[in-house]
Amino acid sequence: MSKVSGYGVCFSFVAFLILVALLGCAAAETPTPQTSPSPSPTVAKSPTPSPSPYAPPSTITITLWTTEAFTPSPDTPTGEVMEGIYRGFREAHPDIAVQFVPKRPYGKGGILDFLLTASAVAPQTLPDLVTIDLSQVEFLLREEILQPWDGLIPQEVADDLLPRIRQAGSKEGQLVAFPFQVDIEHLVYNPSLIDSPPRTWDELRSQETTYAFPAGGEEGAVNDSFLIQYLALGGSLVDEEGNPDLDGAVLTEVLEFYRDGYDTGYISPSVLALETLDDSWALFKEGAVAMANVSSQHLLLEGTGLAYAPLPTKNGARATMARCWAFMLLTPDPRRQEAAAEFVKWLLAPENLTAWAQVSGHLPPSRSALRLSIEDTAYRLFVRRQMEGAYFRPPSEEIATVLQQAVVDVLSGNATPKEATDQVMQTLH
Repeated sequence: MSKVSGYGVCFSFVAFLILVALLGCAAAETPTPQTSPSPSPTVAKSPTPSPSPYAPPSTITITLWTTEAFTPSPDTPTGEVMEGIYRGFREAHPDIAVQFVPKRPYGKGGILDFLLTASAVAPQTLPDLVTIDLSQVEFLLREEILQPWDGLIPQEVADDLLPRIRQAGSKEGQLVAFPFQVDIEHLVYNPSLIDSPPRTWDELRSQETTYAFPAGGEEGAVNDSFLIQYLALGGSLVDEEGNPDLDGAVLTEVLEFYRDGYDTGYISPSVLALETLDDSWALFKEGAVAMANVSSQHLLLEGTGLAYAPLPTKNGARATMARCWAFMLLTPDPRRQEAAAEFVKWLLAPENLTAWAQVSGHLPPSRSALRLSIEDTAYRLFVRRQMEGAYFRPPSEEIATVLQQAVVDVLSGNATPKEATDQVMQTLH
């Protein structure tokens, strides 16, 4: 049985009399009317009047490991919105508090690194709740520390998720990761230089324009832009047991596309210097290229009125990669699970999720919040179609690193596409 924090239950008789006297005095006084803080118009309102600043002490405090951007703070736009959302939650749930512990999103000292270390040497220090990149869920499943959301989040809330996004957070029929934000990759182009955006590689070759995407690798790992092309051709990455399972013929085909475009000039010569979508977005904004791979976040925050389209693929198949962050539950204590679920439900309320999406530029994964957060109907329908068929990045760092070396070797002229493919297959098998 879980232990509940609170005040002690044993009082002396004298203390009891003092307490009664104090209550009597308080009742005799005329209370001063209080004014509740005005909530943000885009944040869900509390269903009850605010008890602040005289809210009763919390009976439970849950710990959330998350990123700096997700932490309530008056110093940043995202922090201000989270502060408003959390204030509304405390007003509606005065018996539950959340301790936000900010950590790096990736790498050494990041959320996953801390979770894996703590689970191995000090499991009692693990948080109750965590936000993490969905591609990292497999690492946590191996540690057997995740608790399913089934039965804790109302079915209608789970059903509001776009099916593809919900599926990505489910393992063996259970929802183990509850998504709250998504970013997808798509094309942005200059309509004064391009009448119609290319849908296929052949159409891309026929246009006398330049195309940019990140090919320099993200911290040594191959970019999503490459994986999208590979997966769109039916290539596989891992088998059912998580072992490398690449298709050499498909891999060679994508590398040949890279080499051909690089040699003939329709792929920008600077792609090896572009490590992230931020880099290709900056190149496009400078006017150095006619089209580029960018994130949906770029358009939502900075790209009003720009022309966009799906990424060109070999046969025109619609393909993209979704980067998704989700809530994952770690505490096995039923009472703490219920408290954590109350906070997640509050954040996932359409008004709150919309407020977060609009200030952060991330796409909400639920139908209801998506309708509220993007006023541009055409773009809203576009990103929804993209999300409904998106791929999700696999967790294998080894594969991503080996593939990036192949991209560098081919674009640098150190290997032919076939030679680079043979080296990949040899390394991974």
